[in-house]
Amino acid sequence: MATFVRFLRDLFEVGQVAVPMVTDGAGPDFGSLGAQEILRDRDQAVRLSLAGTAPELEFEAALDGARWLYQGCQLFIERSRGAEAYSEIVEGGVQAWTPEPGPVYAIDLALSFLPDLHRHARQHAEADPLMDVLRRLAEAWPLSSVGIPGLELSWDRIAPWWEARSLRQLYIDRIVARDDGARLCHAEVARQVRNALGAQAEALAGEAVFEVLCR
Repeated sequence: MATFVRFLRDLFEVGQVAVPMVTDGAGPDFGSLGAQEILRDRDQAVRLSLAGTAPELEFEAALDGARWLYQGCQLFIERSRGAEAYSEIVEGGVQAWTPEPGPVYAIDLALSFLPDLHRHARQHAEADPLMDVLRRLAEAWPLSSVGIPGLELSWDRIAPWWEARSLRQLYIDRIVARDDGARLCHAEVARQVRNALGAQAEALAGEAVFEVLCR
């Protein structure tokens, strides 16, 4: 099975992936029909679990999000290679996609696994150049990076999709599930989390989230 297709299938079905080393030969099959089919299937499955209606799938954005994750995993296992090329890919992607509901939802289909990659990479070396690229990627796409510590979170990267109920609720659910109290630095997010938890805040919120809500 082609490398990128296998990566996506393992990612969505198993949650664990095997990534080939970077080679100078033919690159991954990013645009293959198999990859498109898996991403569309992922879209359909995720839609069923969301509150409200998910934005229309922007397939090219979904493909970019999956590509960023795939190449980040490659750099993680092949630490001798520089992160410069990956940095250029990520920066280009951030400029290509605005944080509107459609791209944010599509990119998140695969990039929602970014906290897992960040956690593994952080255990290896906090000062590794890859960590800086992952941090910038995480700050650019807040919905996908809940649970990653030490980020500088801009409301400008959240506000454009905040009124999309499905994405807002997904963000709130992840904040509570991962006890990411730092996400409550924005007053509107804190208000919505407080409303969602209601009288059950003490029982349902983790220590970090509850501490912020009690201030």
